[in-house]
Amino acid sequence: MHILDNYWGKMDRVKAPFQVPLFLDSNWVDVWPQEGNRTRDPEWPPYTTPGSGSMNQLCHTRHSKMTNIVFMDGSSRRTALKDLWGLKWHKNYQTTNAVTRGEVLLPTWMQ
Repeated sequence: MHILDNYWGKMDRVKAPFQVPLFLDSNWVDVWPQEGNRTRDPEWPPYTTPGSGSMNQLCHTRHSKMTNIVFMDGSSRRTALKDLWGLKWHKNYQTTNAVTRGEVLLPTWMQ
């Protein structure tokens, strides 16, 4: 699969736009979440559990384990950080994945 296969191409091709994040809090200018991304555990300096990928840039220890998201349909809502793995980040993103199935434990501060 090529990276371009992940793009919808046009906004009218987006299925379930209420589930597709458009804008949210991050510590970087853009994010490209993948199902296998993990977040680090900031409770144990010097970050003995390293994170990977964009989910690491989206999960912060602020806002009471929540983030505010604007979705493709124009709606906005507070979303639990642990629920980020269940959103439709790109056309081929699998919302049923190891995190949403409970096969991967998230850091204690996110639970």
